[in-house]
Amino acid sequence: MNPTEIKKLTEKLEKQMRKAAAELDFESAAELRDKIIDLKKLLRDD
Repeated sequence: MNPTEIKKLTEKLEKQMRKAAAELDFESAAELRDKIIDLKKLLRDD
C-alpha cells in the first residue's frame, strides 16, 4: 500500500470507529482504533 491508500483507509476506519462508538459498540470501536494505530505506524516507518 502506498501512503495515499493508507491515509484513505485510515479515514474510512475512523468514520467506522466513530459510528461504532456512537452505537455503543465499544468492542468494535476498539478493534478499529487498533487497526488505525497500526496503519499510522506504517506511515511513520516510511
